[in-house]
Amino acid sequence: MRQASKFVTLTDQVCVTHHGGKASVTGSCHELKINGHSLLIDCGLFQGRDAANRSLDIEFNTGHIQALVLTHAHIDHIGRLPWLVAAGFQGPIYCTHATAHLVPLMLDDGLKLQLGLTRQQRVRVLERIKRQLRPVDYATWVPVKARRQGTLPTCVLAQQGTFWGVRTRK
Repeated sequence: MRQASKFVTLTDQVCVTHHGGKASVTGSCHELKINGHSLLIDCGLFQGRDAANRSLDIEFNTGHIQALVLTHAHIDHIGRLPWLVAAGFQGPIYCTHATAHLVPLMLDDGLKLQLGLTRQQRVRVLERIKRQLRPVDYATWVPVKARRQGTLPTCVLAQQGTFWGVRTRK
């Protein structure tokens, strides 16, 4: 069976790279690139058959990613957050207030059961992630600024119900 491409061009200025969750049910992780600047959408754990021969490590560059958007708090959408942060991601993590509340609880359980981390180790990891969480009200537009000034039209995220929208403007 032919492997589908991880890279999908939508327009001259917009493309999506699938780092997980394209050819599988779990491990949601998609990079939306607009005019050369990136947002990451989810960073989930591979589970079940999808986890076979998969590393938890983040196997892509994170230095150019402006922000992470979490669609919801299921572990297959947030489970690799500790590895993303360990790989150097320091940007804001946008999500709803409910998701921001659940992320530390879900990750704590996984870090304890899967990795056997002590309470002190888990607290250190979770505090770092909590500092990056930026809860957003429903139907609120959030400007995401480019790391390199003046090179990206302002990218705005909005959540309408369960859907996130991305709009660029000058």
